[in-house]
Amino acid sequence: MPDHGKSEQRVSTSDAIEALFEGKPLLKLMWGFFFREGKAVKDGWFAVSVMIILSAIGGCEWKENHTQSENDRQALQLAIGAISGTKRNLRDLLILHRNEEIHTAYYYTLWELSGKPETSKEYSNMREHWAKSDDIKKDIGTAEKDFFQNVTTIEILCPKDKEVKKTAVALQHATELLPLPEREKDAQKLETWKYTVFHSKEAFVDDQFTRHVDEFLNAAMDNFQKR
Repeated sequence: MPDHGKSEQRVSTSDAIEALFEGKPLLKLMWGFFFREGKAVKDGWFAVSVMIILSAIGGCEWKENHTQSENDRQALQLAIGAISGTKRNLRDLLILHRNEEIHTAYYYTLWELSGKPETSKEYSNMREHWAKSDDIKKDIGTAEKDFFQNVTTIEILCPKDKEVKKTAVALQHATELLPLPEREKDAQKLETWKYTVFHSKEAFVDDQFTRHVDEFLNAAMDNFQKR
């Protein structure tokens, strides 16, 4: 007579192990080899031995995954910290660059209104501020490189985070050096133009750059806290 008790016991053991190793393809494959195909697994003690071996392998896999998750969490934390530091530096550089651009445009227009003499105070001041603007532009390029490398790192570590992806897209043009508002070609109106753009330069940079960085950092930090 067939031993239905052993058959039922074997089926329940199979179901229990499949549930235990759900989501682990390699372990399921090994389980299928020993049990699903019915390859000489009739002895209960052998079944227990196989369970112990598979459990040990599963434990190693869990430890490896846990270590990788912890490494990713630390890498995410470092990238967030790096961007926070670079943000302050880039903001200062963008404001300085816009300041030098304002003065370059201002003195150029004064020089233009005076008939563009070959030697004049306006021309010398324009050249001086233009040179400073060019130097700051190079510094911005250096800071941008580190900044966007860390942005990319965070995107890689948060591949399924829609908010991280959306805010990262908004950052793509955050450091662009946008042109100044059109200048007035009248000396008196030029002074008003200079005053207006000079006193709005920080607000301009914060709207174009700082706001988008903060949104990205908030999304990355939310992801970090959920890990």
